[in-house]
Amino acid sequence: MRQRLSIILSLVVVVSLMAVAPVSADPPLRGVMDLTLNLGPPDGSPPAECPAISWIGTITIDGDMYDMAFFPQGTGKPFDSDPSTSVHFFEEIWTIYELGTLDYEFTNYPDPDVPGGVDILTTCILDEAVPVLSGDDSGTTSIKASRYRMNGKVDFAEGVFAGLEGHKVHMSGTVEWYPFGAPHFAPGDFRLK
Repeated sequence: MRQRLSIILSLVVVVSLMAVAPVSADPPLRGVMDLTLNLGPPDGSPPAECPAISWIGTITIDGDMYDMAFFPQGTGKPFDSDPSTSVHFFEEIWTIYELGTLDYEFTNYPDPDVPGGVDILTTCILDEAVPVLSGDDSGTTSIKASRYRMNGKVDFAEGVFAGLEGHKVHMSGTVEWYPFGAPHFAPGDFRLK
């Protein structure tokens, strides 16, 4: 009887410890990004915090969805004169937030020259956003092939991503264009090694 009670108590302790042990994400991590370009409003007056964001949307990692935003840093390398063969170079900071803490909204504006209209970022509030993973990257967009690739590293990791600072990140995907030549969507893959 004593031995059975000892086994039961041991199991209760193990189960209790499992219930309070923090959940953490271990590399490699894979995610799917669903991003929209912050094109800027037709009247030239974007929300106060939005001009610093180039792309914004969501990312799903291991079945959990998060908000994601990119902040351009630039490279100083210009487009070629022929955009059909040019490569756009970029550097940026990316941040992944707890879902729903980055408050943003796109409004669709009708445009007679653009079927489906133009999506404009009209709400963008970063004050309450809770970052969980952030880093920097540099990359290229092939205008002709409509593909992008970037490599970088994690600079900040919190919550389930704690301990991932310094890990390498690779992102790649396709650019979907408006008929007038501006980028619109950038679905892609996120990998953390």
